[in-house]
Amino acid sequence: MMQVFLIFGLLLATPAAWPADLPEGKAWTFQNYLKDSKHAILVCEVQLSLKEPAKPGNHYEIHVSATVVRPIKGQGRTGDRLRYFILCEDKPSVAALAPGGLSYLFLDEYVLDEFMLDTGAGWRYEPELDALLTQPSKQPNPK
Repeated sequence: MMQVFLIFGLLLATPAAWPADLPEGKAWTFQNYLKDSKHAILVCEVQLSLKEPAKPGNHYEIHVSATVVRPIKGQGRTGDRLRYFILCEDKPSVAALAPGGLSYLFLDEYVLDEFMLDTGAGWRYEPELDALLTQPSKQPNPK
């Protein structure tokens, strides 16, 4: 009987499992970006503009002005204004350029001047990702 209570107690004491709405691989990748970056922040995209490619074969550029709404790790401070741009092969939809979206940014350098956001360093906000900010990282199950 004592063993049953001990096992039940251990189950209650362990961190919660991955949020149910997130694929395990996505959760693991998100946590790796968080762990490997020097700075992590949540920003609100205040203004977005599109720069057309200079010639065929070049990328579109989405230029973003954003405000830090929550520092997670590193130097970021609430209220800091950042400017960055993202390269896209395909022209984004009008909806993708609407202001007000929230994104997590994972950065090696924290700069306020305009910079290019690396592939994978920006993640659209999902409430389920917030739970991963406080959970220990774990390897996804091999399939």
